[in-house]
Amino acid sequence: MLVFEKDIKKFYDSATSDIISAGKAKGQIKSDKVEKSFKQVFSYEGDVSKYQLLAWKFIVQAIETGRGKTVNGNSGGKTLWQSLESWVERENIKDKNRVWANREKEVKSLAYVISRKIHKLGNTNSTQFITRPTGTITDFINEKNISELLRNMGISAKAQIIDEIKNLKFN
Repeated sequence: MLVFEKDIKKFYDSATSDIISAGKAKGQIKSDKVEKSFKQVFSYEGDVSKYQLLAWKFIVQAIETGRGKTVNGNSGGKTLWQSLESWVERENIKDKNRVWANREKEVKSLAYVISRKIHKLGNTNSTQFITRPTGTITDFINEKNISELLRNMGISAKAQIIDEIKNLKFN
């Protein structure tokens, strides 16, 4: 185990907890499933995998600035459309412009329109021209907190070196 591994784990655990709380407060993390996935990706168990680094990049982008448009810009793909159908149903979203006799058709129609819009424009947290971070992650993983982590790691390393010097035995 590295000297400062507990400092890194403490940083990860604290940042993950703070980010989840902020995400819940901002309505970005609404389900236990999302929270569990987030905890799995941001866990630290002594080694960071390539998968985790790619997942971090995707999650940070999605939470901080939203999802960009789909490259081809065409109508919604089946996966996004299906996901949106369950979301429209779960959130009980209604069509403001039309009264539907069949809720199932209304859900499918709304999900299609939303997925088409996301594929064309993305779902960024932006004005028409400026995309800005939400702060959900950058408020907790930033220069100040990373500097604090590095300071704590230095203190831990120094303490271990001093202990090892004290325990040296000379003939």
